[in-house]
Amino acid sequence: MKQLDKDFRKSITASIDPAGNVVIAGIEFSPLAVLDADKDSYRDAFLSWFEDEWLPIRTERLNEILKLPNNKGRFANLVQAVKAGRVVPFVGSGLSAPTGMPTWTKFLRDLRASSTLPEAELEKLIAAGQYEEAASALLATMPGHLFDERMEQTFIARAAGDVVGSVRFLPDIFTETIITTNFDNVLEVIHEDAGKPFQEKLNGTAISQFRVLRGKGRRCLLKIHGHHTDPASRVLTKDEYDKAYGAGCPARVELQYVFGSEPLLFLGCGLAEDRTMHLIKEVVDHDKRTPRNYALLPCPKTEPERLAREHFLTARKIFPIWYQGGHDDSVEAVLVGLLRATGKI
Repeated sequence: MKQLDKDFRKSITASIDPAGNVVIAGIEFSPLAVLDADKDSYRDAFLSWFEDEWLPIRTERLNEILKLPNNKGRFANLVQAVKAGRVVPFVGSGLSAPTGMPTWTKFLRDLRASSTLPEAELEKLIAAGQYEEAASALLATMPGHLFDERMEQTFIARAAGDVVGSVRFLPDIFTETIITTNFDNVLEVIHEDAGKPFQEKLNGTAISQFRVLRGKGRRCLLKIHGHHTDPASRVLTKDEYDKAYGAGCPARVELQYVFGSEPLLFLGCGLAEDRTMHLIKEVVDHDKRTPRNYALLPCPKTEPERLAREHFLTARKIFPIWYQGGHDDSVEAVLVGLLRATGKI
């Protein structure tokens, strides 16, 4: 039937069904399948979408952010520090939230369903900002193995395709140390997928090894509050915090070194008064030569509130880059701005 091929080719027509698929001779092809069949066309379509649609939205968002008080100069200083390879990102739960990881408060509330702790008692502790005590109370009212299992099953990204949001851009910007208070494995997954896996992952009190490993040129992930599958590394309850942050503890000494040596960029962090912020304040008060740190944070609604918040942060040498509106799209705009400023896109 080869002789009919020419006639068949002449007869081919295409239509678009309600779902947007191309229908040829009764066979459906998704738009992506059509592009995937031609690498050159796919590349051209991608570049057109990137330059005409995706990038302008992020650029416009960054320009909006830079109009807020003090942001333009701080962003320029941050760019210079990133270009010098000196900035260490400090990643909080806000960057894992788009992937479905719960905030700490939500996790405590969800965990209560597996405990015998009365709801009113938990809410009282949360309202008072006593999160360490809340975790301790939950652990005391349920089997420890169940507590560990809930941690393991809650804070897990099983594949790179599960990860969404601005966190995906970190491997392209920061090539050395990353610090996080998160229990989840989001950072590990995206760095593996980008072909830039961490050479060392130090969980909880194991961060006391950091300076030795850094001196050997090892790229480290510091999970200062531990990993979701490693209960022994966890810093969660009041007793665990006391052991990790107590005077003279090796992990505390290492954190003092980290906080005093390189500029930090806080992403997805609330930066309320807690043990970490208290330690940063101690480091800054002890040594005025510590570098300036930066943080992307929501801009308070009133000028007195903004000023009070700025005073609290800058007393800890944390200089905020404010945003208004959505959190993750704001972080994404800033990270894309860093990529452009450093010539990586």
